[in-house]
Amino acid sequence: MSDYLLSSTHSHLLTLEDDHWGHTEQMLDDLLNANSDVSAIGYYSRWPHYPLTLQNKMNNGKYLECVCEDKQEVDLCGFGMTLIRREVLEKLDKPTFRLNNTNERNVGTDRNFCERVKQAGFKITGIFNHDLVHDGISKNNIVQKRMKFWDSTNIHGSRPRRTRHILSQQ
Repeated sequence: MSDYLLSSTHSHLLTLEDDHWGHTEQMLDDLLNANSDVSAIGYYSRWPHYPLTLQNKMNNGKYLECVCEDKQEVDLCGFGMTLIRREVLEKLDKPTFRLNNTNERNVGTDRNFCERVKQAGFKITGIFNHDLVHDGISKNNIVQKRMKFWDSTNIHGSRPRRTRHILSQQ
């Protein structure tokens, strides 16, 4: 993909993954209006515990999902609907998209790409105000998906308490 873009006169590469749906023109407008080196629409991972793919790196090196109303700079995004400026692809060494260097089951290219983008001094902006459906997971059912996962783990103390449950005990 990046080689094709670099051999053309196009200014951006737009990624749309095939297990996502609900892409809209407004989403594309918001990606363009973010005026960022990389801008991405947030969505939920299909891997339990279904984290939001817009994440920031913590001091311990792990990533934690972000929550925001509109948009903010992030350290990690997925490629469900992501806009990448040509300058980013020109500066990164090849191959542009590589498997993550991890033993975790998600062996996609997002983490490796985003870490290299940040190391090169580019900005990644996450767009939070849309609902891009990923493999049937959306804002409408994420709480139920997560609760079902936590219930199925059957590990005492691993399930997060719901706020309303805590409030009802006070």
